[in-house]
Amino acid sequence: MKWNLGTRPFEGVVVDFSTDGKTWESDPVSPSSIMLARVTAPQNNLEIVFFRALGGPSNFLVPAHSIAAVQPLRIIE
Repeated sequence: MKWNLGTRPFEGVVVDFSTDGKTWESDPVSPSSIMLARVTAPQNNLEIVFFRALGGPSNFLVPAHSIAAVQPLRIIE
């Protein structure tokens, strides 16, 4: 749960759950019917150490998100 070579925790991470992939809740009423989990990490300012040596920028804004399903499911966003 850390980035920047394991020295800084992610900030503002949101975890949501869903039964149908359309309605998402952070605190579901019926946990036994959860079929999907979604994790969203907002843009974290990531310092780039090695890319700088090649003339690249010193920082990147890096957002990320992922969805996991109990059973295979096709989700289109």
